[in-house]
Amino acid sequence: MGEREKEIFEDHAAVAQRSMATLPEKFEKVIEEMAHGKTLTAPATLVIQKRLFGTDLSPNNNRYMKKKKKKYAIVKKKRHVEVKIIEPSLELETVKFCRWDMAKRNGGRTSSSYIINGKWSPIMTRNSLWKEMEVQLWCFRVDQDLCFGLVPLPQIHHG
Repeated sequence: MGEREKEIFEDHAAVAQRSMATLPEKFEKVIEEMAHGKTLTAPATLVIQKRLFGTDLSPNNNRYMKKKKKKYAIVKKKRHVEVKIIEPSLELETVKFCRWDMAKRNGGRTSSSYIINGKWSPIMTRNSLWKEMEVQLWCFRVDQDLCFGLVPLPQIHHG
């Protein structure tokens, strides 16, 4: 399978995975509480499912990175936006959400990634996140404010 075919296959697999994903009920309840007396202007949508890398967990980096798949226009206008995130423990935290543009060394197209940082290290510590742990990042909007939920997946232990 060529690179392009592999990329298309992975994109289709990701779309199928997102369409079958279900947000756990305990996260839905927190979202309902956040929206109480307000308007849930965008329902929870799975943004990415990934294994955490060492760079996601390094206290020196203090950030969780996701490759650009969906565009967030609000981030383009500002250096960063403060957003609420529901932690795996169901605690709410305010973090910074920004876009990092990285120029290619060979002068090729710039690649972009979206970053959650600011208070990422305390979230990582409080929730005992570890390398290779599989998580989902969900987004939703309350009164147009962008919010996220970080959902840990059941872990399969080999051995």
